[in-house]
Amino acid sequence: MSEMHADPDAWLSAQEDAAGRVRPAARKRILWADPDRRARTPLSLVYVHGFSASAAETRPLPDQLAQALGANLHFTRLTGHGIDGAAMGRASLPAWRADVAEALAVGRAIGERVLVMATSTGATLATLALTQARTRADVAGAVFLAPNFAIRARGAALLGLPGARWFVPRVIGPSRGGAPLNPGHAEGWITEYPTTALAPLGAAVAAARRAPVQRIGVPALFVLSDQDQVVRADRSRLVAARWGGGAEVLAVTPGPGDDPAGHVIAGDVFSPGLTEKVREGILDWIARRGIAAP
Repeated sequence: MSEMHADPDAWLSAQEDAAGRVRPAARKRILWADPDRRARTPLSLVYVHGFSASAAETRPLPDQLAQALGANLHFTRLTGHGIDGAAMGRASLPAWRADVAEALAVGRAIGERVLVMATSTGATLATLALTQARTRADVAGAVFLAPNFAIRARGAALLGLPGARWFVPRVIGPSRGGAPLNPGHAEGWITEYPTTALAPLGAAVAAARRAPVQRIGVPALFVLSDQDQVVRADRSRLVAARWGGGAEVLAVTPGPGDDPAGHVIAGDVFSPGLTEKVREGILDWIARRGIAAP
């Protein structure tokens, strides 16, 4: 990790070069508050995307928050993502957990304190990370967008069972996916992948369901839509109620031009009409919790 502290840009770039043909927009990277100085900021922002997605998922929301906070911004990339469907099929929950631990370490390297922002299954993984004292060190707060604590699909609980990587393809078929809904979707998501990729997703949700969130002393903001057709917002509310560091819920309602599934609740690709409301709600919460204070 000493190389990461010495030159985090070069360290991340070398990692991504070794990972294979990662799409340029999906690569791990840092957006510095002052690109010329590349100095640590009092607060850094770490973004963890959701399943099959990438850094493009809710942009420009993370960028706008980082700019408003004067924070360095780190986009991570979960193993298997941003390449192709075959790579998704080779991912594992231990690899994803390591990715999030690494992302938080980068956050500490570029900021005195860290604000982690995560969407959907990224929030699932961030929750698991925050249960560990080592990985939650210097984390000042967590913002979860449409967090995935229960998938809204019949039989979803089967994905978290031992042997899911073996039996899921036999139950629901070898692959999953469909045509991208728009050009941004095609660029920022892996829209077709083997169903073996669902096994670590199910394992992550099952692990988060067992996680002792009441022991997490980090304040959190849960941004969700009760119209979410992908994950169960009611389960997210229950997790928020048990959250040890105190959690608030910001509920939003997608409009006609936003994600019809009510899941990706900010960003130009799916919900441009919600970005401002979500941004202002997050900034208000940060101010009230004193998270941006030096």
